Amino acid sequence: MAKAAKENIVDARTEAVKIISNIFHDLNNQLTTVLSAVDLLRNFQTKMTPEQIDQHYEVIRSYIGNMAYLMDGFLLENQVDEGKLQLNLQKEDIYQFCETIIEEIKGLHFRKNPVVFTFLGQQSNIYFDHRLLQCILSNLLSNAIKYSHPGDPVYLELCCENNRMTIDVK
Repeated sequence: MAKAAKENIVDARTEAVKIISNIFHDLNNQLTTVLSAVDLLRNFQTKMTPEQIDQHYEVIRSYIGNMAYLMDGFLLENQVDEGKLQLNLQKEDIYQFCETIIEEIKGLHFRKNPVVFTFLGQQSNIYFDHRLLQCILSNLLSNAIKYSHPGDPVYLELCCENNRMTIDVK
C-alpha cells in the first residue's frame, strides 16, 4: 500500500513538472518574441513606416496578453487542484461580458478568424464569476481559433434560460 502511494506521489510530481516545464517553455518563447520586437523597434524604428511600428507594438501587446493568459490559467488550475477556488458571483450583463472577451481574444490572435456571437435568452443580467468565466471563455475561444483554418469563422452561442447558462463554441 505504501509503495502504491509513493508511486502516485512520484507520478503526480512528474506530471506537475511536465506542466510547469511546458508553461515556462511557452513563456520563454513569448518573451523571446517580445524582446525581438522591442530590439527591432529600438534599432530600426527610424527606418520603419508607422504601420510597421504599429505592427511591432501589436506583437508586443499580443504576446504580453498571451503570457498573462497562461499565468491566469495556471493560477486558476492551481486553486482548483488545491480546493481553494471560491466562487465570486456577481450580477453582470453576460452579453456585454462576452462581447468584451471576444474583442480581447481577437486582439491576441494574428489569424483573423471572425467570431460570430449569438445570444439566446431573455435575461442578460445574470449572476456569474467574472474571473472564472473569463478564463473558461477565453480558453474555449482561443482554442477554437487556434484549431480553425485561418479566416474560418468561430461560433459562440450563449443561451440563458431557466436559471441555466449554456456556452457552445464551434
